Amino acid sequence: MKEALKIQPVNVSFAVGRDFIFYDGKGLYSGGDCAANLNHSMLAVGYGVWAGVEYISVMNSWGEDWAFEGFSFIEFKQEGLGVC
Repeated sequence: MKEALKIQPVNVSFAVGRDFIFYDGKGLYSGGDCAANLNHSMLAVGYGVWAGVEYISVMNSWGEDWAFEGFSFIEFKQEGLGVC
């Protein structure tokens, strides 16, 4: 994922649950109430490290009033499994 993000944004899919809808962008989203199936797509636009934890920066389609000006910061799991 990180190698691809060095070149261009990457479309990603999530099995988001209700807790993600109310994510306020303060801190990293590390999963929780995941849906049973993939149900939402977003655009991964970058990555970084926050308090020693790697994350992917993702632009959502819900507008600038959601999370941090329309962006979320999702914990990046090295083993290849997603958060949701």
